[in-house]
Amino acid sequence: MPKKLIATYPILYESKLYKEGEPLPANNHEMTKIWLDSKTAEWKDVNENHDGSEKIEVEDEKSDELKSQAIGNIENTNIEEEKLEKVKLQEPKTKKK
Repeated sequence: MPKKLIATYPILYESKLYKEGEPLPANNHEMTKIWLDSKTAEWKDVNENHDGSEKIEVEDEKSDELKSQAIGNIENTNIEEEKLEKVKLQEPKTKKK
């Protein structure tokens, strides 16, 4: 089974946005190493479907765990932003002299 370098997070590279789950170019060894070291990409097995499209096989549960953490962080950030907005709305406006 061939392996491809797959984005685990959105990556902007050479003016192209690679979405999560899309294959990344692996011809730049320096960038490949950076993506792998930062866990924004990983090597995954790829099967070819009957129609010629590729089916990516997830090798482990770690990517699911990372996705859950990222979604949790985003949700927490949104909650904090909402709390700040409420506080701003509740603050009394000061009169200008």
